[in-house]
Amino acid sequence: MLLEARDICKTFGSFRAVDRATVTVGEGDILGLIGPNGAGKSTTLGIVAGSIKPTTGTIQFGGRDITDLPSYRRARLGIIRTFQMRGEFDRLTVLENLLVAAPGQLGEKIRNVYSVRRTWRGEQRELVGQARELLARFGILDHENVYAAELSGGQRRLMELARALMAKPRLLLLDEPMAGVSPTMRDRLGEHLLEVADSGIAIVLVEHQLRFIEDVCGHILVLAQGTVIGEGKMSALREQAAVLDAYLTG
Repeated sequence: MLLEARDICKTFGSFRAVDRATVTVGEGDILGLIGPNGAGKSTTLGIVAGSIKPTTGTIQFGGRDITDLPSYRRARLGIIRTFQMRGEFDRLTVLENLLVAAPGQLGEKIRNVYSVRRTWRGEQRELVGQARELLARFGILDHENVYAAELSGGQRRLMELARALMAKPRLLLLDEPMAGVSPTMRDRLGEHLLEVADSGIAIVLVEHQLRFIEDVCGHILVLAQGTVIGEGKMSALREQAAVLDAYLTG
């Protein structure tokens, strides 16, 4: 198992946002997290990403205990998160947005600009090639020189996914990737997520559009008031009274 977050609890004062939740996902799996607003889905993602420290519980990633690791060190291990709110750099082009996500670039350090200039330039050419391959894969290569602010909602989500892949993830945490995406683009984005999973990258996905969740997720957890109240395939979850009462009929 790639990720094992077990018996996770998170309290804010007297409020328990996550209550003994367990989230596990293997390489190449797509796990869906669903539930009503305030169920603890985004908090759970934040705990796995390292931006929120759990009150109790343990997190293992690739066999390593990462419970106390900060988010930037988890990112270096391959845990990459996207957010519901737009996170692109509006005044950078699409290509530039991807390039800033590549980890460990020689040009990040001032001393390397002069001491290893030839190597640094070669690395940049290689990264540009990788970025263009991703843009072509997601069908937005012809937008590489367009400013991110000029993209449609669906194009932004495609760019965001391509940028996440530039970071060399082992696990992608996606928070409502369908926000602002047209129905036509929905199917396209779903196909891309399945392709990403086929390459061995695991995905944990928070989303309110149940048809999308049903189409792409092999396994689903249902949260309500911070507690996992159901899990399995969507077809089975629709038959569970607790799930129906908490969410699916709402």
